[in-house]
Amino acid sequence: MSTWNLVSFVVLTTLAANSNVLVRADCPDGWVKHQESCHFFSHDRLSWPGAIVVCKLIGGYLAEVQDDSEKNFLDTTVDQQNEHYWIGAHDAVQEGSFVWATSRQPISVNHFVHSPDNYKNNEGCIEIDSDGNWNDNDCMTTFRYICERP
Repeated sequence: MSTWNLVSFVVLTTLAANSNVLVRADCPDGWVKHQESCHFFSHDRLSWPGAIVVCKLIGGYLAEVQDDSEKNFLDTTVDQQNEHYWIGAHDAVQEGSFVWATSRQPISVNHFVHSPDNYKNNEGCIEIDSDGNWNDNDCMTTFRYICERP
């Protein structure tokens, strides 16, 4: 892909992500509908900050769990894929106080099978592991990621 085509793609993608003109009742190709949201389960691997950027570029945000139904949907889907996936929670502002990156709403440690442990004082971003369990991990580790859009 030429540099011009890449720049055009990024500009058009950014414009589309920020546009209120196009409204879709269904999810875009490659996205999965659950309740009122669409979810995109990536096949590539990025760091947590990289996943934040890509989700925004494709018109969403790193997934934020709103209720038990959505948590079960994400955990089950990830478990079936047998991969690790980033979701949009971190504790960068205050160690041990996890919040969603986009909404800034706090999350409960009740979502974790094992309490987050901040192993080696270097784990501040949340992944769903290959068993569908939530875990804090090093934000620069590369995992698949889940984007969400309304």
